[in-house]
Amino acid sequence: MPDYAVVDTELSYNLPSHIAAASGMDALSQAIESYWAVKSTDESKKYAKKAIELILPVIEDAVSGNKQAREVMSKAAHLAGKAINISKTTGAHALSYFLTSNYNIPHGQAVALTIAEWYSFNISNKVNIVDKRGLNYYNNKMKIMNLLFSKNDDKILES
Repeated sequence: MPDYAVVDTELSYNLPSHIAAASGMDALSQAIESYWAVKSTDESKKYAKKAIELILPVIEDAVSGNKQAREVMSKAAHLAGKAINISKTTGAHALSYFLTSNYNIPHGQAVALTIAEWYSFNISNKVNIVDKRGLNYYNNKMKIMNLLFSKNDDKILES
């Protein structure tokens, strides 16, 4: 582990929009996966939740090249990285590596292709909970995650 990390947003200012989009989706997916991961901790969930809260309102502006939005995305990506370092990745990232290696789909785009299906699977999977903290813990964790995306906690379930 490094003693220091330098997050220099200026290095992102000239990124093409498709790379900014893929990078943003990678950071968002890392935060989502970290939050629901079996190995999540209070610390990783705190980083992941904050990353999601930062990403959602600015990702479109960041893709469009807005410098202030890219600054927020840099901070959010750093937090998502800290979160996923603790909890490790889950199915969406595992599958994305296969898609990138075998079909040359950029990593962030590959993870974006599967994150919604994994979300749907995880939100509805009530039978095969492997999280030792139990079903009530799991349900509460997923309800909190739903509320990050919508004030109506059933909205994502209906999608």
